[in-house]
Amino acid sequence: MECATDWIKTLRRASFRGAAFHVDRDSISYGRRVTVHEFPNRDRPYVEDLGEKAISFGVTAYVASDHALGQMSALVSACRRGGPGTLILPTEGSLLVVPYRCDRQFSKDKLGYVAFDLSFHEAGIGFGTFSVALLERLVSVAAEAAVPLIGSNFLSSFSTIGEVPWVVASAASGIRTWLEAIDEKRVTLLGASGTAIAPVTDLARSLGRLHRNAEDLANAGRGAIDAGSHSAEVARESSAPVIVAEMADVMQAVRQSAATPEIAIEVLRDLATYDPVSFVDGEALSTTSAAERANEAAINSMMRSNALLELAVATANASYSTRREAIQARADLAELFERELNSADRDAYAALVEVRGRAAQAISRKVVDLRPTITIEAAASEPSLVWAWRLYRDAQLEGDLAERNRVRHPAFMPAIFEADAPR
Repeated sequence: MECATDWIKTLRRASFRGAAFHVDRDSISYGRRVTVHEFPNRDRPYVEDLGEKAISFGVTAYVASDHALGQMSALVSACRRGGPGTLILPTEGSLLVVPYRCDRQFSKDKLGYVAFDLSFHEAGIGFGTFSVALLERLVSVAAEAAVPLIGSNFLSSFSTIGEVPWVVASAASGIRTWLEAIDEKRVTLLGASGTAIAPVTDLARSLGRLHRNAEDLANAGRGAIDAGSHSAEVARESSAPVIVAEMADVMQAVRQSAATPEIAIEVLRDLATYDPVSFVDGEALSTTSAAERANEAAINSMMRSNALLELAVATANASYSTRREAIQARADLAELFERELNSADRDAYAALVEVRGRAAQAISRKVVDLRPTITIEAAASEPSLVWAWRLYRDAQLEGDLAERNRVRHPAFMPAIFEADAPR
């Protein structure tokens, strides 16, 4: 015989910071934070997932007894106190929340009964707990931890062990194509000075060494091997991690060799979106052609993923002059990650999401410190000198206003323009 649940016994006694109350109804709001980006001449938008939305709690509560006035005072005091506190609801366990609204309602027709509308947010964790430097370092730590997982993802689809020689040669050619693409960026890394510096020289040496050893690097994978050949087994287990680690080091060298953080971001963004022209016959149905295509795709994905890791580090470490600039950088980074996430296995997917999330957190922390952008609407055009004094009491900022709004002459600011909000 099936017994019905005794719901009354399963309900907890509601309270906040020890102040008890009865619950008429409660609601909990979950969800995701998304921003929809719509672009000119594109039919489909880009929806940026910014992470889980803060959980919010709404409670319609009341106290009703001979001691209602004392219970009312205790609950009001609990809600007015700063900082997080413990909330217990009838169907929930202990919840650490921050109160932000407490509406008390009293009716003369209901003496001894006082109603409340209470609102809470989950306590979460504040940005103030972490410094910008720590958040930047956490991005680097997450990127370093992601490299082995990208290697595992690479091994799941790349193999030259037991294949015919031209499959190995094709994989080596794919590696060289990427090395040559990176080498073409060396001039860009030097910046406006064009003067050779030690990091760029070291990068050139590394690229040359890897270019010469491309066949050795390409000899890896999980293909069929000769059971009597112990050396082939060793090569299979050791070569693949070497490829991924070497290429991760190259991408790190690209970031560290750049003359400015802006150049590093520009170069790494190009590499994160680089898609070499395929020389494999896409219509061929032979086994070797299929192996060549799979290896080519695996190399491209691995290289782009490594570029993304360093791009995340560079973007998180960059300095931003305006909130809009920082928010745009965060959105661009999230969009670039989306392509490689679609082709990653479970572990690599989780690692890339972690790096993306850490980078977004670091950039968001910087957004908090930046002044918001405001739009000034004036009745007539006035010089930037006038506006610099009017907004900031600092005439020396006139050039910043003119440069920001791309005016032809600082004496003729447009009637509508953008500026940083005054402090």
